[in-house]
Amino acid sequence: DFKGGLEGGAMVIAGRWQGVNGPGTDGFVRITYRKQPDGSVRQVGMISTDDGKTFQPSFDLTYRPSRSAGARSAH
Repeated sequence: DFKGGLEGGAMVIAGRWQGVNGPGTDGFVRITYRKQPDGSVRQVGMISTDDGKTFQPSFDLTYRPSRSAGARSAH
């Protein structure tokens, strides 16, 4: 289960993730979603395997609307 909310204009959620680095390697994950100036959304994940004492980058993704987003087809 992840819990969180808005922090400084970004959505931040955190929680334990079983097997995040493979079987038997559970960790604490903090994921931040931030809207970018171009309309995309950046998702950055940080992982801790020492109960939140230190974090390392885990993933950095960018979501962009599809070119057809919002387009309506004529029927």
